[in-house]
Amino acid sequence: MSPELIVAITERRKHGFTKEVIAAEVLAAGYTMEQFEAAFSASLTPATLVPYGELIPRTWALMREQVGVLAKAFLLAGAIFVVGAAIVLTSDQVYDPSGPTALSVTMLTFLAGMGALFILAFALLRALVMRSEKQLFRTHIAFIIRRSIVIFIVLMLVSIITQIGYVFFIVPGLMAAVYLFFAHIYVVTGEASGFRALALSTELVYDRFFAAVGRVLFISLIIFLAASVTLFMGSIPITILATALEPLWSMTVFPFVFVAILAFVIIITYASNCSLIVVYESLRATPKAVSSRYSVADITKFYRLVFYIALGLFLLLLAVVGLFAFPVMDTLIWSSLEG
Repeated sequence: MSPELIVAITERRKHGFTKEVIAAEVLAAGYTMEQFEAAFSASLTPATLVPYGELIPRTWALMREQVGVLAKAFLLAGAIFVVGAAIVLTSDQVYDPSGPTALSVTMLTFLAGMGALFILAFALLRALVMRSEKQLFRTHIAFIIRRSIVIFIVLMLVSIITQIGYVFFIVPGLMAAVYLFFAHIYVVTGEASGFRALALSTELVYDRFFAAVGRVLFISLIIFLAASVTLFMGSIPITILATALEPLWSMTVFPFVFVAILAFVIIITYASNCSLIVVYESLRATPKAVSSRYSVADITKFYRLVFYIALGLFLLLLAVVGLFAFPVMDTLIWSSLEG
């Protein structure tokens, strides 16, 4: 049974859609009537958060189900690195490698590559979250390109508000990090942007704070341990080969090491996204025992107020520093001119 289908049906039911309308949408998406009936029955049963013992099996099942998406992301990431390396190597052949032109080309290529990987990472996340809609991967990439600035702004807002919390004795910052943990998902799916995405994430975690943070930390620890063991075990044969083939390192071992590192990073990102989605979908599919006293609009206003207060204090600090620093700098400049 598809968890995302259950989540989608539950959301439709919350918005008042009838069973017949929902069935038409599900069948149009490519599911069978048997799958719809099973998912619809599951949506009527009071759900519980995914147990700790099922986190790894569900994450693994999602990883296997969407391995095609992983393959596409790997090929595109490899293409980005190959094109970037070709541009840099060509620049070094045409211009002086230590000259300003070659350095500028290298820097611009690096920034463009990082931007492309940023888009690819969030396109991968969107493809996993919206897998029930069976959209082409290039559709997800196009969507992320259009929303890249919005995604970046939301990430910056999460970072700023979290850092503000850390200033007030750390604990508020940790709480903000958990409450805002799912904000970027609402942006990549197109459900919200800006402060509203932060509010929706907060509303999702409300009354399940420790349940959410416990599951995220648990699966993150498992992935970290698996990644550490894999990295350690993989470094042993690579070190042996590098020592034995040192004169031919750049032509023999290095290309394979590069591909292995690229695959390793993408797989870890993929596993992290899958585990995040498992927890996210479980939270959305599980009704809360206690509803929030504040609406999403109220929470949105709160985060907007916090941001504007922080911005105002920052500008005030700059003004105060400028008032004290300007006379000092003026004195130093005149002293140097007179000297």
